[in-house]
Formats: sequence, C-alpha cells, structure tokens
Amino acid sequence: MLIGICGGICSGKKTVAQYLVEHHGFKLLRLEDPSPTPQRSETPVPNVAAEPAPQYAPSGHLSTESESQQQSKKKKKYKGNGSGVVCFICKEPGHVKSDCPTSSPAINGNNSHTSMVVRDTAPAAHTNGTFNPPIPPQLTFSSAEALVDYVTVRWQARFVTTDVHNEAILDVFSRRPFFMLISVDAPLTVRHARFRSLHNPHCTLESFALASDSHLYDPHNGLQPLISRATVRLLNTSSSLAHLFATLGKLQLADPVRLRPSWDAYFMSLATLASLRSNCMKRRVGAVLVGREKRVISTGYNGTPRGLQNCSDGGCSRCNSGNSSGVGLATCLCIHAEENALLEAGRERIREGAVLYCDTCPCLTCSIKICQVGIEEVVYAHGYSMDTETAAVFRQAGPPNGLIHLENLEKMELY
Repeated sequence: MLIGICGGICSGKKTVAQYLVEHHGFKLLRLEDPSPTPQRSETPVPNVAAEPAPQYAPSGHLSTESESQQQSKKKKKYKGNGSGVVCFICKEPGHVKSDCPTSSPAINGNNSHTSMVVRDTAPAAHTNGTFNPPIPPQLTFSSAEALVDYVTVRWQARFVTTDVHNEAILDVFSRRPFFMLISVDAPLTVRHARFRSLHNPHCTLESFALASDSHLYDPHNGLQPLISRATVRLLNTSSSLAHLFATLGKLQLADPVRLRPSWDAYFMSLATLASLRSNCMKRRVGAVLVGREKRVISTGYNGTPRGLQNCSDGGCSRCNSGNSSGVGLATCLCIHAEENALLEAGRERIREGAVLYCDTCPCLTCSIKICQVGIEEVVYAHGYSMDTETAAVFRQAGPPNGLIHLENLEKMELY
C-alpha cells in the first residue's frame, strides 16, 4: 500500500504521515528536488522593528529579506571552520550539505536513478499546542517513477509520502491500484498560527494568505487539482494532537477496503451510477439486482416506460405539476427503479439468495413487489419518507435478512 498526502501550508501533512509511521508501521518515502513550497527562511529573523513586511519570494519561501541579503548572510554563516553549522544530510555539525562525506548507496545496482538516503529521527517538539513531528528514517528517490518501481515489488508493505506536488507525480502514482491519495486541510487562520509557531513568528496574515493562495491556486503548480482528486479529505481544525490521532484512528486508513471496495460498496456504486440515467424530474433513483454468486442480474432507474415521452421532457403530468410527495400517485406514469430492475430480471432469473441494492430506501408500493418475487435482502444508502412502513412490510412478509441501511459509502470522505 502506498498513501500519498497533499495539502496546504501547515495543514498537518507531516503529522498525518508521522501517525501512519508510528501507529501502523508505514515507511516514509521522499522525492528529491520537490516543487518549491513556502517554508521557513534559512536566515535568522532580525529585529521586528527593523525588518520589512514578509514577502512571498519567487523561490517559494516566506522570507523577510531580499535574496541577495540572504545569500550574503549564508556566506557569513558558513565562513570559518563551520562549527555552528549542522549538515542537512547526516545531521552532524561542522559542514554543510554540499560537503557531506556520507554517500548515497544505490538500492538496486541496476537502477542508477534510485538512491537511498537514511535520515535519523529527531525528537518531537510541542510549541504552543502545535506538534512538530520528528523526521523518521526515510528513503529518498530521484523520481516518481523510481519510487513507484520500488514500491511495486513490495506492494504488500506499507509506505507513505508527502511529496505529491503536482498532477504529473499523482498520475504516476495513480497507475498502481495500491495507491491512495489523502488531502489535509485547515482554516487559513489556523494554518497561519501554526506557521508562526513553527517557522516564522513575524509572518503577517496577509503575507501568509498570499503565499497560501499561490501554493493552492497557482495555474501551473497549484495543489487544488490534486485535492479535488483525493479519495479521503481530512479537515484538521484542532490544535490537539490527541484529537487528530483519534480522528485518524476512526478513518482506518490502512484497511485494504480503502483500495478495493467491499461487495456492498461496489454494488451500491453501480446503483448510484444507474440512477444517473433516470429521466424522472422529481427524484433520481437507481437499483441493482444481484444473484447469490455476486453476479449482476439486472439494473433499473426511475422514469416513464418504454415508448412514452421522458418525464423530464413533460411525459408525466403528475411529476411536472409540482405535487408534493405522496400526492397524485395514482396518475403518475413513472416506473420506480426497483420495479424496473425486477421487471428486467423476470421471475425466472430471480433465484434464492438474490439481493436488491437501491441508493434510496424502497417505497411502500415497491416493497410489496419485492416481497412477491422473493428477494432475500434489500440494501439501501439513503432514507425515504416511508422507511418505517417499508420496514414493517419486510418484517411481516419480506426478505428474511431484512432491510439494511449502509452509511458513509461516498467516495469522497470529509472528516
């Protein structure tokens, strides 16, 4: 399994990844040279009274100084024996990243594009209620293709990456059925407070908002197209780490069902897809009739019968008159989705063990027909005004396994 995490600045991506590493045994994977995202300037922040307002630098960093000033300070900082410098690669003092003696051995001798850098775990820090997760041991790859190749031969293991920076990377990851994208978001003011606590206490809300807008909505590198493609959307509004971890625990992100839906979710998705063909202008409903061997027998949706003008084109005067629910049903010309599926199947094809999936609970009229043909179980996703009456009919003469209400079947989940 490979989970990709995307989201805005300080939305909590690294914390979610850290949760997966610590609580579910995931291994963190990284990509070299990620797309620039606003982050802390490497130079120390001078006195507030003497500094200009923070700006969003072209390089993608929230900075309080010009690039030339930063470069000048870097040169001064690294001048001498380097006793005050800590290497980004090996975390040892005395040299910078470019002078690091630590080599990056190849994972696979036949793949020159795949390299591994193991980074040590740093202690966690809590600042004003904000959790700064430690950096776990990780593998770094030169490209999205190299990362996918590495995971493909180990697809039964668990991996997570926060380096989903654009749709090109996402398209590479999405080719594999073991990949799932999660987006993490939080209100602007919450993310701004986290950024000030963790990175730059002098960053103004306006400066952060400009950087955040560019990060999310830039026409070339914005993250919004990725967020819209996420399978799970997490809203991280709390500053409590315990609350966030409790929410993540309820999501069961490591459950294999996330990658391959259950039979109930699969057939309910087919019922929802069938409902898109509905021509009734009052309600859109779909149904799927399934045999004991998990084979689809028939599908149906609501609308006028074959040969009549579609309801949405004025074919049913009752629906088009604007009558409220339950009024004038005797003059309605529309066939319900459940009726349509039963008629298409015919009595001969409805055998013992048949299950009817409906995206809306069957009405009273459909329920007596379901009893008559011998359906064993009815599964629905959304309630209707006659749920109580339908359940009473099924208890007396209907499916022996009764009426089952499924919840949270939406592909996009927002927590």
